Amino acid sequence: MASGNAPIGFVALSQVMAQGRIARGSAWIVPPHLHPPLRQDAVLLRAGQANPAAAALLAYLRSDAARTVLRAHGYET
Repeated sequence: MASGNAPIGFVALSQVMAQGRIARGSAWIVPPHLHPPLRQDAVLLRAGQANPAAAALLAYLRSDAARTVLRAHGYET
């Protein structure tokens, strides 16, 4: 290509999802047996230990409600 950009690439499924569906363009979901799980963890840093909002966010991320939202955007929990 004249721009030097790649003609194709990978993006996170969550980047192209809207309301639980692929919003536009084309997509191929890589079968799970072709790669190990991609983990995305959350941690509470020492600087945020006294911050109630930080603790509330971590509590929310562990909740069933958060798991529902994450699954709707293409993540497995």
